[in-house]
Amino acid sequence: MANTEIVESFGTIAREKGIDRDTLMGIVQEIFETMIKKKFGEEALDNFSVIVNMDKGDIEIFHERSVVENVDDTVREIDLEDALKIDSDAEVGEDVVEVVKLDSFGRRLITNAKQTLAQRIREIERDRVFNEYNDKLGELIVGEVYQIRRNEVLVSHGTSELVMPKVEQIAKDRYRKGENVRAIVKEVTRDTGNP
Repeated sequence: MANTEIVESFGTIAREKGIDRDTLMGIVQEIFETMIKKKFGEEALDNFSVIVNMDKGDIEIFHERSVVENVDDTVREIDLEDALKIDSDAEVGEDVVEVVKLDSFGRRLITNAKQTLAQRIREIERDRVFNEYNDKLGELIVGEVYQIRRNEVLVSHGTSELVMPKVEQIAKDRYRKGENVRAIVKEVTRDTGNP
């Protein structure tokens, strides 16, 4: 999968959920840094740079290593023969920067990165909804009844699901699916449920 395809798929998810570009960029950068740690080890980040360009739809990962005669650490060092393949002017004692292809991380790590992004976006979305309704405590809102249960009525308000417990309902009121209902936001809890 090309870098641009990955950024586009990340961007599509973020647009659908209304996440701003800077937040998305930070998440994508963090995810790829995690991929580097998983593949090369915890200390490897000192030798890698992750550049996310949302405008061009590109992710670039650079691996910087010192050119040495005898390699002891493949994450930090490279021998002269391999360094010359990257930079024809490379010499022992210099640093060489190589562009790392995303597919070198393997399909499993890239799939994991997509899942991690989806999870982080869900967390951001839950926080946004929580904050939105927390700001409306005590306010009157209008929603549509979409499900009636024994001890509660579920109300659709925008893209959110609100719960009206039986103890908070007017005793003689009867609700029908599809009808509008007015209610006051009394309490907001975080939904930690499954996606």
